[in-house]
Amino acid sequence: MKTNQKPRNGFTLLELLVVIAIIAAISALAATAIFRMKGSQEKKTAEQRMMQLQSDFSAQWKAVVDVAKKESIPEPVRVLAGNDNVRARVLHIKFRLRQEFPQSFDEVRNGSFTAYGYPPKTAFINSISGATATPGGTEAESAALLMMTLAQSRGGVAGNAESLLGGGGSKNIDVGGKQFKVFIDPWGNPIGFARWTASPYYDQQLQLFNTRSAGTAKDNEDPEGKLLQNWASKATAQTLLHTFDGRNRSPFMYSAGPNSRFYDDDDVTSYQLADQGGKN
Repeated sequence: MKTNQKPRNGFTLLELLVVIAIIAAISALAATAIFRMKGSQEKKTAEQRMMQLQSDFSAQWKAVVDVAKKESIPEPVRVLAGNDNVRARVLHIKFRLRQEFPQSFDEVRNGSFTAYGYPPKTAFINSISGATATPGGTEAESAALLMMTLAQSRGGVAGNAESLLGGGGSKNIDVGGKQFKVFIDPWGNPIGFARWTASPYYDQQLQLFNTRSAGTAKDNEDPEGKLLQNWASKATAQTLLHTFDGRNRSPFMYSAGPNSRFYDDDDVTSYQLADQGGKN
């Protein structure tokens, strides 16, 4: 016996909704995987850039220290050190580091301490000519000066800033009303540096790193602790340089991370990467 069956004209509404829901779920999973992969790649690139800059900066830093250990010490620094030769050498090294690695435009113009024998470097003065300085400096000023610093040669270490990070690793930004080229992280944030950190956030984080890293907590420029002792001009020296507390205040690189905001948990710093097994 034959039965008459009407052919189906298409999917029911319920079937369409089920198909749409399945497609939406698959799309969401795929998008999540893509974003996760993209985020992982960006993080890896950020870490590579940070450690490359740290390596080059550390070589420049060491070159200045090595040369400063052999230089003549200006007489005003000997007086400041209370005529202690070892302390005077430590102060001289720190003054030279401050002269070679300024963190802000204001330091370049007003903080080189010509009276103590450390005039501002012409290369920095010329580079920031026409730019407005912000009291206390900014992350953008630090980033601009990092590029300028690594473009210079010191103690046999060649400056190669332009080729350090390759294509896409730098861009021009406005700093104080003038355009400067800076290194950037994968999210487009400028990469700056801290010579001797004065940020409560970074200072706290750096000490956590020091605590976990045996043998790195001491002041690398003052292994004998001469600056921790009391002497007549100690307060003056600390005003000129930084607080002498015996802690490791070695320089490090930093960026604001994925959210482009500084001083929170997603900031990328070279000392954190060193703590995770990177090379500092």
